[in-house]
Amino acid sequence: MELFKGKMRGTIALFAMACSFIAISEVHAQTGDMVQKTTTETTSAAQGKTSRSVYDDIVQRGEVLASAYGDVDGDGEEEKILLMGNRFTAGSNYYTKLYLLTRSMKTGNIEGAIRPTLGGGYNCSMRLADVTGNGVADILIVAPTGGSGGIIDYRIVDFTDNNPREIFTADDNQGIQISGEYLPDYKVRIVFGQKEQEIIMDVPADLGFYGYLGVYDEKGALLQDYHHPYGQYLSGLIMLDTDNDEVAELVTTQRIVGLNNTDTLGYVRAVWRYTVAG
Repeated sequence: MELFKGKMRGTIALFAMACSFIAISEVHAQTGDMVQKTTTETTSAAQGKTSRSVYDDIVQRGEVLASAYGDVDGDGEEEKILLMGNRFTAGSNYYTKLYLLTRSMKTGNIEGAIRPTLGGGYNCSMRLADVTGNGVADILIVAPTGGSGGIIDYRIVDFTDNNPREIFTADDNQGIQISGEYLPDYKVRIVFGQKEQEIIMDVPADLGFYGYLGVYDEKGALLQDYHHPYGQYLSGLIMLDTDNDEVAELVTTQRIVGLNNTDTLGYVRAVWRYTVAG
């Protein structure tokens, strides 16, 4: 199943390209420690305890980081969605062992849960929107990493038919493949995606930064060619219906880094749409 396809529009120059990435397979989806409600006491090998005990541990020991309401399993009834986690250390604002739970609004019972493939995050939150086009809301988890680069981990979980699975994964969170190289005369070539579409940009010619690091001389000759600009993982993602078809697209932002993490060459914004192969 192919996930999102879209056209990129960059904020650093006018350009457009086609791009795509592949969704996780059903086998890979299971590695997210998926936990489902059962009518009998079955043992979860990953947790070493029964499914009901897993639920009890999560609810009793974890903290609620975010909550939302919506029909995320497609049964026509609204559920309460809880994002839960545990503090990394006492007094820390970084939470690990994240779990996503759905609770019946009628009975109060936990109906399903999934442990997303996230190491943790600061100020975690979530949003609901239908990105697959099946009329059922999907769940976006937002987990800032807290690093100097402003990178944020995003996952999207589809709970349709109470079968939770990640449809936006750690690989997808890498965004568009971006590479580059410095050129003579204070220019840099930025290359996007596997089709290697590119743009040429000017860099500051005052030599204050590039001269200090010995990249250019006073005439713009390239002295070092081992610096390679690159695109960071996603620093922004919103779910937005950009074409008014009642299905949300993903609008992502990535920063292009030059010589080091203090050198920002620009930002790339992309719009992705969910498609199913065939």
